Amino acid sequence: MWSLFSLLEDLKPQFSAALGRQVGLAELTIISIQLSPQQALVVTNRNIYLFRRGILRVRANVISIGEIDLIRVVGRDLVLEGAKGILGRLQFNHKKELQVPVYQKLEGLILKKQR
Repeated sequence: MWSLFSLLEDLKPQFSAALGRQVGLAELTIISIQLSPQQALVVTNRNIYLFRRGILRVRANVISIGEIDLIRVVGRDLVLEGAKGILGRLQFNHKKELQVPVYQKLEGLILKKQR
């Protein structure tokens, strides 16, 4: 069984710094997970931030919650889709046990935005 707090983890320092540069002060963090040494996921009340560490820096893929129409489970991944096609892919290779609670939380956010 998972709890709300299992979806809030401390990120590695380089990911925390990148998060601080990207997230607005008015955004509320709902999910913060270090998916792997190279990837972190942060979900706020407005956006999904998928951070990937490259050779020189951490890059962020920012997806607005309002753009997401569908979340598909594909193996160990959650695929986010919208009117423009695939918006992003969340890979749960190292934290498979968190795939279902993250899916449920994202579904709730998307349904709330569609109302």
